[in-house]
Amino acid sequence: MGFFKSLFGGKDDPWTRWNDPKFKKSIQKAAAKKEMEKERLATQESKKKEAIEDTNLSMSQGNYNQKPSPPSSKAYTNTYFQNLQTAYYAELEELERKYSVIYNQKIYTGPKVQEFLNLCYSNKAKYEALIPYWQKYNLGVPKNAPSYKRIAMIYEKQEAYGNAVQICAEAIRIGAINDGTKGKMHGRLARLIKKCNHDVDPEIKKLLD
Repeated sequence: MGFFKSLFGGKDDPWTRWNDPKFKKSIQKAAAKKEMEKERLATQESKKKEAIEDTNLSMSQGNYNQKPSPPSSKAYTNTYFQNLQTAYYAELEELERKYSVIYNQKIYTGPKVQEFLNLCYSNKAKYEALIPYWQKYNLGVPKNAPSYKRIAMIYEKQEAYGNAVQICAEAIRIGAINDGTKGKMHGRLARLIKKCNHDVDPEIKKLLD
C-alpha cells in the first residue's frame, strides 16, 4: 500500500502538483511571460517593417544617402504640443460627428451650418499650428485633414464655388491632399474650377500642373 501511495498519492504526483496553487501560479506566470515575449517580437517586427518602408520612400525620393530620422522623444515632454494635438483630434471627432448630422438632415445653410463651419475653421487652425511641431519632432505630417474637405463640401453645396476653390488651394499648398477620393484634393479643385462662373487665379490653376 505504501508503494502505491508513493506512486499516486505523494506530493510529487502530476495530479497533486497541478492542484497546487503555487504550481498553477508558476504556470500562469510562464504563460504570461511567453505571451509578452510574443508581443514584443511582433512589435519589433512591425517597427522593422516601418523602418524599411520609410527607407524605401526616402530612396524613391532620391535621398539615397539620407537615413530617415527617428521620432524625437522631446515630443512627449512638450506639454503645449501634446495638449494642442489632443485638442485637435478631439475636435476632429466632434467635427465628423456633426457633419454626419448635417448630411443626414440635408441642411447646408443656417445657424447650425455656420456653427459647423466655425468648428471646421477652428480645427483647420489647430492642424496648421501643429505642422511645425510634427516636422520638428519627425512625427510626419498627416496628409489627411478633414476640415479642408468639409469646408469645401459645404461651400460647394451653397454654390459658393469661389470659396470652395480657395479652401482646396490652401489644402494643396499646405500638403493636406488626401480627401478620401481617388483624385484627391487636386481632383476636387479641378471639378470646382469648372463650376466657377468667374475667372480663377492663374496661381491656383498652376496647382493642377
